[in-house]
Amino acid sequence: MLLNFFRARAEQEAEGKGANVIYAIEEPETSQHPHNQKMLVDAIQDLSNRDGRQVFLTTHTPVLARRFPQNSLRFVTQRSGRPDVHHGHDEATLSEITDSLGVLPDHKIKVFVGVEGRHDITFLTEISRTLNQAGDMLPDLGKAEEERTLVFVPLDGNNLDLWVSRLKGFNRPEFYLMDRDTQPPEKPKYHAIAEELKQRANCTVWTTDRKELENYIHPDVIKREYSAYAGTGQTFEDVPTLFAQAVREASESNHAWAEVTADHEKLAKKVSKAKSCLGNEFTSRMTPDFLTKIDTNNEVRTWLVEIGKALKAE
Repeated sequence: MLLNFFRARAEQEAEGKGANVIYAIEEPETSQHPHNQKMLVDAIQDLSNRDGRQVFLTTHTPVLARRFPQNSLRFVTQRSGRPDVHHGHDEATLSEITDSLGVLPDHKIKVFVGVEGRHDITFLTEISRTLNQAGDMLPDLGKAEEERTLVFVPLDGNNLDLWVSRLKGFNRPEFYLMDRDTQPPEKPKYHAIAEELKQRANCTVWTTDRKELENYIHPDVIKREYSAYAGTGQTFEDVPTLFAQAVREASESNHAWAEVTADHEKLAKKVSKAKSCLGNEFTSRMTPDFLTKIDTNNEVRTWLVEIGKALKAE
């Protein structure tokens, strides 16, 4: 409610002026339940993806910082009485961030789950909750994260070795899930990294058979709301882009889809927003039957079963 109020006031000030808006929020996680902290992160990132909008926030919470892409992080210190700002994509800076915040605030952790980004976290938490509530004997990963027994590590394809090296000392099972991205016979995009990780103890690596996690959402779930959605459930179709196109064509916008695809930055924002919507709204509408139909190799349930075993281990 506070975030929406803050956003509405800022938008009101900018209305009619064609102005850009910069939001500055100090420690938004304060006094918030872990579930609400995750909701805040998603809302803030979605807000930052809007045209003409930028968000600055401060945090001292490692759980919150871990959920943002590394290239979004800045480490601010004082040097000779002046602020000194370092970019998070630099390896030395990331080391300073993790040393300052602490990689983990407690030692209840039983499992680390490495994924490519926040949309993958959303998919896994939503699909596991849906299956768990439907009676499947599978773990609710969102609940495990709130209980601090599971930690998601969004790798974002950057500095994977650095993040992984920081988990070695905890001696906990590690699971890494990577999108295939490329169509056979070409090797998966992160094939070399996956093969290297497989050599480590307590480390399980999966590469999706399908293009990416959005390809495990049955097209009929999407077509219930967007009848013009062109996806058919093919293994390597671009689900986020097809969904973004369906949303645009269902809107009252005067801009044709071709205008969006011609602008790389605009297209990237539309696809990111589509991934967020697919993960938050449409994954939760999946049913066990829909998953069985789309996931013919039973991959998703296999991932959840193995993670569940590690969560139950003493």
